Amino acid sequence: MPVSTLGFFDIGIFVGANSRFATLRDAVAHAKANPGKLNVGTIAPGSTQHLSAKLFETVAGIEVLVVPYKGSPAVLTALRAGEIDLAFEVLGPMVPQVSAGVVKALAVSSDKRNPALPEVPTVQQTGVAGYNVASWNAIAAPAGTPTEVVDKLNRAVREAVASPAVTDKMARLGMRMQSGTPAELQSLLASEIKRWGEVIRAAKIEPE
Repeated sequence: MPVSTLGFFDIGIFVGANSRFATLRDAVAHAKANPGKLNVGTIAPGSTQHLSAKLFETVAGIEVLVVPYKGSPAVLTALRAGEIDLAFEVLGPMVPQVSAGVVKALAVSSDKRNPALPEVPTVQQTGVAGYNVASWNAIAAPAGTPTEVVDKLNRAVREAVASPAVTDKMARLGMRMQSGTPAELQSLLASEIKRWGEVIRAAKIEPE
């Protein structure tokens, strides 16, 4: 039983501090000139980061080597060591690395700039039209939960999400807090299942 969304967060496209790519346009141009030679790091196959990279490959019309790692720390280590050219990762663990100057953000995945990195363009603003990705968190209840209980939970979520203390803290991690109705969450689930199912089939990703 869907209750409400909690918030949405962008995927960032990052390079090491000494990367040869100053912009995402540079990286895309290199990939087009050298098919299969651009290494892109993400976390595990089937993750939002991994599927975002595969979708980017399709939308940008390029061929890259997507390298999955066990977790975000491994992706960051590989990026800093120059083992990969780009990394697709959620903003939370990467914003401090950008502030410290050890990695650079080339773009964010959604259709609006993120307040945590206001100077960083969206993927669409770099010239890759039609690319818009935002991951999200939500709350659901067990199937069969009475409607009045779902409605009570929804009101509580809406109140929490509207709290300035919550929104301010989560904004620093790159997350945009946003509640909604159970019906809106159900619609989001249906559209996301369809969208990412198509990406999974196109990329020929098999269940593990």
